[in-house]
Amino acid sequence: MNELIKIKEGNGQHLVSARELYGFLELSKRFSVWMKQYIKPDNKYGFEEGVDFTSVLTGTVVNNGANRELQDYAITTDMAKEISMLTGTEKGKEAGIQEEERYGKYGRKYYALVHTRESQEMILGELREYLADLTDE
Repeated sequence: MNELIKIKEGNGQHLVSARELYGFLELSKRFSVWMKQYIKPDNKYGFEEGVDFTSVLTGTVVNNGANRELQDYAITTDMAKEISMLTGTEKGKEAGIQEEERYGKYGRKYYALVHTRESQEMILGELREYLADLTDE
């Protein structure tokens, strides 16, 4: 499998840059606004600072050659995968497909949050198929 986003090791976890993920997903919403929904205290996704992400400062060179500090977040690969699938973009779907290829049809693809009735019904249907396949063996 091709590495889509650079993965780093830190504190015994695999981490990615939230800014790199944002760029990969080709989102039009401003980074700070997009990221805030996932990192604010008591966010609906259950992500926790110090567990799923850590605030970090990175630098970039601006047009006049000066260095500028940027707010970034080191996020776990599990958080990155979940966020990718939640975006609903083609790139986000690509991340979901990579996950399914890696873990199998009935593997970890179900950890993502289910937001629509249609998605819930699809997953329930697939699980029923899977259980039926198990009982036929």
